[in-house]
Amino acid sequence: MGKRWDEIEREVKVALGKYATKFEVIEDADLLKHGNYEVEAVIFEPKPKMTSLAQGTYESGQMIHAEMAAIEDYASKKKIEDGKFPKGLGLTTSLSPCPRCAIILRIFQKRFGWKVWAPSNAFAKNSSGSYNIPEQVSLVIFKELVENKVVSSDEAVTYKSQISSLIKGFEFVG
Repeated sequence: MGKRWDEIEREVKVALGKYATKFEVIEDADLLKHGNYEVEAVIFEPKPKMTSLAQGTYESGQMIHAEMAAIEDYASKKKIEDGKFPKGLGLTTSLSPCPRCAIILRIFQKRFGWKVWAPSNAFAKNSSGSYNIPEQVSLVIFKELVENKVVSSDEAVTYKSQISSLIKGFEFVG
């Protein structure tokens, strides 16, 4: 018999909390802003020069943060399937990520060796509004949880919406 939801919920929260860490600070403001947007994220290929591959902006109407919009833009342009992103890309963000984005970006760093730069070594405040996680990003998160034995693949399928809700509502306290 599988684990009950309350057991899974506790284990997922602990696992996600380990990913909620801050990012390397980038001092060069030119690398952080590429448009006239309040909050913006850019995915780039770091070598041989910083070539912009995708970007995203905060879209309150779509409930998507700039970092997730950039990843979604990249996945769409490059026809990413099954959450299989390339290794070694970089992402800059004009505002430090919220704890939810930080968790996801740390997972991308671990799985794909991505570099992430933010303007300060702090978390942006979570808003109480909705939070959208693109499908290809969800696949990456669930693969990480299954491969680290936080949940089984059956539990990931059974509790997909509840686990997604945990991520969407995550707030780092500390």
